[in-house]
Amino acid sequence: MAESTREKMSRRIYAAKIAHHQKEPYFKEGVTTEDLIKNLRQAKKRQYNGELVQLALIGHQLKNEGKTSHLGLKEKEKKAATFLAQVFEEGVEPIWYLEDLCPNDFYRMDWRTLIKIRDELKVPSKRPREDDDQGDNPCKRSCLFDGVLELSPEDETSLGGEWCDGTSELGRI
Repeated sequence: MAESTREKMSRRIYAAKIAHHQKEPYFKEGVTTEDLIKNLRQAKKRQYNGELVQLALIGHQLKNEGKTSHLGLKEKEKKAATFLAQVFEEGVEPIWYLEDLCPNDFYRMDWRTLIKIRDELKVPSKRPREDDDQGDNPCKRSCLFDGVLELSPEDETSLGGEWCDGTSELGRI
């Protein structure tokens, strides 16, 4: 059975998020002619990503300003901008890894399809809820910033101390 446009778009967005998350190089280091040709092919697949990043940034700006439209922005651009801002709410960096998608792909889709894609791509939060039972593990909620786990500066900023309960209970083990 042929893959639908929605499924293709969903798969490509997911692949871009994974590539960014795994910190894959944007291009492979080109030493041989074959490497350079592979990079050229990849660049062609990503030729519209700059425009998609701008649309996502517009979507984020509209959201932050609480606006639903802006003069000079076409309705189809607003739809794509809003969708991209919702799908890439954590940041626009993964958009650079999209392949074989252009703004027209988003312009042609109806809202219902875009919402289905957005909902398919939502990843449930891995952060424990406040009412989670800690069980027999006294370190389950100990402070991540006291050396329990090594975090990158990005992780520390994004967590904002939410998992830190102010104790360092490793000494009890």
